[in-house]
Amino acid sequence: MSLLFFRNIFIKLFAAFFMLSFFVITEVCAQQDIVVAVRVKDNKSISEATILSKIKTKSGDVFNQDILNDDIKRLYAMGYFTDVSMDVEKYKQGFMITIIVEEKPIVEDIG
Repeated sequence: MSLLFFRNIFIKLFAAFFMLSFFVITEVCAQQDIVVAVRVKDNKSISEATILSKIKTKSGDVFNQDILNDDIKRLYAMGYFTDVSMDVEKYKQGFMITIIVEEKPIVEDIG
């Protein structure tokens, strides 16, 4: 067997390994559901920035339902809301999370 024969086999094995690695990495990345966007809906007095600062789920994170459930608890713990829910929808290459809040009424006048 010549050196050229072994060189050709090495090149073919290397190319096959590279292609297999590429497909495995691509498949693993495709299986992870990424949070593409997080937005807030129906807030009036409490700013979106304040609400977003209290949750762990951020744009670019891997979607995790347990963390989302904890985020709801954290928002309730603020004491400003009578209802908090999360709408999760497929969006582009991942998920869009919409935080829907119902704020407690503001006492304006004590008679």
